[in-house]
Amino acid sequence: MQNRQQSKVNGISHFFLAIGILILSLFAMTGVAMLVVQKVFGLRVDELTDFVLADATLPQTLALKLAQGITVFAFIIAGFVATKTFRQPFTSFTGLANPIIPIHIGLGIVLLVLLMPIVDGLFRLNAGWSLPDSWESTFKTLEDTGNHTYALLLKYNQGGQFFLNLLIMSVLAAVGEEIFFRGILMRVLTKWFGNVHIGIITSTMLFVIIHFQPYKVLPMLLLGLFLGYIYYRTKSLWVPIILHALNNAIVVVADWSEKSGNEWTIFSDDFQFSVLQIIFSIVAFLGIGYMFWKQTNDNDFSYE
Repeated sequence: MQNRQQSKVNGISHFFLAIGILILSLFAMTGVAMLVVQKVFGLRVDELTDFVLADATLPQTLALKLAQGITVFAFIIAGFVATKTFRQPFTSFTGLANPIIPIHIGLGIVLLVLLMPIVDGLFRLNAGWSLPDSWESTFKTLEDTGNHTYALLLKYNQGGQFFLNLLIMSVLAAVGEEIFFRGILMRVLTKWFGNVHIGIITSTMLFVIIHFQPYKVLPMLLLGLFLGYIYYRTKSLWVPIILHALNNAIVVVADWSEKSGNEWTIFSDDFQFSVLQIIFSIVAFLGIGYMFWKQTNDNDFSYE
């Protein structure tokens, strides 16, 4: 009982330490982004998302990408500092030291593809939510702001800009977010609650909150839970990082295909998966998910 109580206290303290470190890291890296963007482009960070999409120039969107790229390092720095504060080795604590097993990646990619119709159905379900008038205006503003930022980032999305967008929006975002939310928070929350499933669910809810786009809550919850259980069963953080990066890359590739004049049907605004396709995906996901579960093991996320 005493050991469990001490473990819970350590988990609580480590959680709040990690959150505090992240907040400080975000302030610091936002400050760095402000200085760099001001020096290089002569722009203020707080005005980067205020540009009218049609009028935004390439230098303005580059400034936004640079600011986003610098800021995402806050999650990596926070993860590193947190582990040092816990007196734990960074790579082994976060799962970065654990090797990738090819079959885990293969099955994970198949599962990610099978999630696409399910996510599409959740997007439509989420979009149809009926909210109180006092909430709807605020939520709509948050959603529009997020969508506008994505549109600015993707305005120039061909040639070298396409690869830059993949680096910032797909690779760096996935590395930073997985290190902090799965590598750090999921583990300390598991220590706090003494239950890995509660750790996965709680870290996923925090993952959704920090991205907060109200009309994407359901698909983001599904993605977060998926990545959490992938990490739990493989214990290699590289697996959810790769899957997260691939998921983010879909948005960049879809936009690129439209701008290049070769838009794929599945990426068009009018495309919707049918109910039958969604049902098939759910059944197939459960089947492949069972295979994945059999190929992996429960992992111990306890630590001293």
